[in-house]
Amino acid sequence: MVEPEGPLNVGMVARVMKNMGLKELVLVKPKAPPLHPYCLVMATGAKEVLWEARVLDSLEEALKGSALVVGTTRRRRKKRELIPLREAAPRVLEVAKSQRVSVLFGREDSGLTNEELSLCHLLVTIPADPVHGSLNLSHAVAVFLYELRSQLKGVTAPKRKLAPWEELQGLFAHMEEALSRIGFMDPQNPKRGVEDLKEILLRAGLDSKEVRLLRGLFRRIIWATEKATKGGKG
Repeated sequence: MVEPEGPLNVGMVARVMKNMGLKELVLVKPKAPPLHPYCLVMATGAKEVLWEARVLDSLEEALKGSALVVGTTRRRRKKRELIPLREAAPRVLEVAKSQRVSVLFGREDSGLTNEELSLCHLLVTIPADPVHGSLNLSHAVAVFLYELRSQLKGVTAPKRKLAPWEELQGLFAHMEEALSRIGFMDPQNPKRGVEDLKEILLRAGLDSKEVRLLRGLFRRIIWATEKATKGGKG
């Protein structure tokens, strides 16, 4: 949960997590601590989820070690596919069989920012009436976890393991530097094109070996451009 604003929703989320068999709750910059009295009151029968909850200062820290990061949103973003929950659930469960999956829920009033959603492999939405499609935070968590639980039977782990989230971020850093050096990036809008490439790589489901290969390619480009620049000066 990213910057949850009130303790009541945090407590209700803890309760529904236990209802659906989950226990690992991470709070990024919450407005109230997980052991706030209102949290405890609402977490009927699930206080241990709050006792063991992790409170972190950054989303990046929370995502370390995640093979799949799922962002929840109801608003469409340019060039990003919004996948209905029922369709996304099998992939989430398959990866979760053998690796860490992080599902992000945003602020009660504004959800996740575009920057936060850009860190996600998948963007998932809960289909609701477009006239009033915004769900209460704890209700959205309940629907999401119920759908996962309802599709749990028969799910098998994928044959290969996906690269951890932080390895992909290292790849993206090398990619941006390499593309900048060869003049690919638009000085007026450096994110144009780069975000599209990130989206392609996120959808590809890379493993660690593939990430190392691509990082080696981008490092080679960086090295070659540095050599060319020094040669030109000489």
